[in-house]
Amino acid sequence: MKLYPVLSTLLLATALAAPVEAAPMGGEHPSMDHEHQSMGRGEPVTGQSVYQLDSTWTDQHGVERQLDRFRGSVVVLAMVYTHCDYACPRIISDMRRIRREVDAENRDIRFVLVSIDPEGDTVERLASFGEETGLTGQGWSLLRSNEGDVRELAAVFGVQYRRVSETDFAHSNVISVLDREGEIAHQQVGLGATSDPAIAAIGSLLAQPAE
Repeated sequence: MKLYPVLSTLLLATALAAPVEAAPMGGEHPSMDHEHQSMGRGEPVTGQSVYQLDSTWTDQHGVERQLDRFRGSVVVLAMVYTHCDYACPRIISDMRRIRREVDAENRDIRFVLVSIDPEGDTVERLASFGEETGLTGQGWSLLRSNEGDVRELAAVFGVQYRRVSETDFAHSNVISVLDREGEIAHQQVGLGATSDPAIAAIGSLLAQPAE
């Protein structure tokens, strides 16, 4: 699948710069240790569909797929890792709230968690995490891939991350809303941010008929 020049150029620049370094975001809990600090966010690629990417992902059921499998649905996506015990649970909590508010049974919306830890988040780990957290119902997908594909996707969403210990990462805290063609329609940035704008954006997208 051929990438548009703007998208491919930005992805190349980010890949050459990885791993990224950034100062922690403000507003974090003062008692947090270094492992749980969040990184600043890079600029997302706008006006381009994530479905242009050729990357292959494996879900919590061991099924391989490309991202364009979500085409036609509104997608709420975050990049996390399952051994995170501070920021990621809060991101998932926000996604749960969004799901409740926009109608959990609506088949036109999908909720996607992408692991930034390909080494630790095996298919088996994603499956057990899904069972432990109840993220196994209709509409949830937990995805993993190789380090290169993860970096490429992170560049599209402006997500920065780096390993700070054997089990922990510093990372941006971003929830992205994609329209039915895979373009970024809204991003919720930071912990403690209200989800109301994301919910409104999703409602507007869902009101538009699928082509």
